[in-house]
Parts: sequence; structure tokens; C-alpha cells
Amino acid sequence: MFAIRSSITRLATTTSRLMSSQNVIVSAFGPDKVGIVTETTKAITDAGGNVGDSRMTRLSGHFSMLMTVSGSDSAVADITKALGERGDGMIYNVAPCVPDEMDEQDEFAAFFRLEGADSPGLISKVTAIFAEHALSVDYIETGQEAAPFGGTTLFSMDGRVTMSGPPPASFDPEAIREKLDNLAEAENVDIQIYDQEELEELEEELFEEEKK
Repeated sequence: MFAIRSSITRLATTTSRLMSSQNVIVSAFGPDKVGIVTETTKAITDAGGNVGDSRMTRLSGHFSMLMTVSGSDSAVADITKALGERGDGMIYNVAPCVPDEMDEQDEFAAFFRLEGADSPGLISKVTAIFAEHALSVDYIETGQEAAPFGGTTLFSMDGRVTMSGPPPASFDPEAIREKLDNLAEAENVDIQIYDQEELEELEEELFEEEKK
């Protein structure tokens, strides 16, 4: 009888622990060095966490990580403690996820690319158009390189924007394209935007060309 009671107690404890699991966002930023990804993810795993989606990049001698991590309440507490005690020069932060936001499905998604001469405020001007039409930025990647001739700095920007939930009646993708075209002309850059269907068609065309 005691053995049965102990087994039931352990099962109840385990079930309670599993039911109290949560999702958090772990961010890290600091000087780049070999093994930083291995060491950070191992610290999370050793504390009982599981890494889901992640974005990691090296930028001007520094390295940044952004990860969704799941685990029990006690595991999240252990992760926060372990990362805070690492002393490796990285700045760590652990913040809770909002479940409803994680589960939302995108009703509209588009990919965009900008190329041209660099000028101040390009990122702000492009994203202002998206914000005006209730589109959220999922990610943006930018880069700079010297032009082959003339010493001009070329700027590129790739990204994805989405809308969660049904678009309002006033939502007009063509109006977004028109504003981006006007901005491209004013800034002497090229801006292309494709919704999911257009992107799939473009990829299919490129695939067929490669087969020829």
C-alpha cells in the first residue's frame, strides 16, 4: 500500500510539474567568441529547458541570440539563475512569452527587398509604410558594401511583414506597393515586395528556368 501511495504521489508531482510548464524568450548579446552558442544552449538544456525557434547572428565583432525556450517553472528559474551566473561577458535576459501571440496565424504575409545607394532613414521610412497599414515586421536583415565603382556605399534590406487576424476592410496591398514605389523613386533605390502566392510563383519560375 505504501509503495502504491508513493507511486501515486510521484505521478501527481510529475504531472503538476509538466502542467506548469511555460515558454520564455531568452536573449543574449556580447563579444563574439568560439563556442558561445554551444555553451549557452548547453546551460539552458542542463537547467531543464528546451530551445525552440531561434535567431542568431554575428554583427561587428559581437554576437546576438534570440530563442524561445520551454520548460517547467522551476526549470525557467534555474535557466535564469544559470545564465546570470555565467560571467562570460554576455548580457542575458529571460522574459515571458504571451501564449495568444505565439498561437496566432498570419492572415497576410509579404516579403520585401530593398537595394540601392545608402541614405539616412531608409529603414524608418520603409517600416513606417508597413506600420501605417497595420503590418508587423517579423524580421529585417540589412547590409552595406562598397560599390564596385565610384566609392558609393550600397545598402540592402530584406524582410518579412505579416498581419495576424482578419485584415480590415480598408486594407489595400496595392496602396502599399504604390507608396513603396514612390519612396523608391524619391530615394533612388529599388524596392520589391511579394506576397506568399507571388513568391511561390516566382520560385517556381526560377526553378523551371534552372531546369532548361
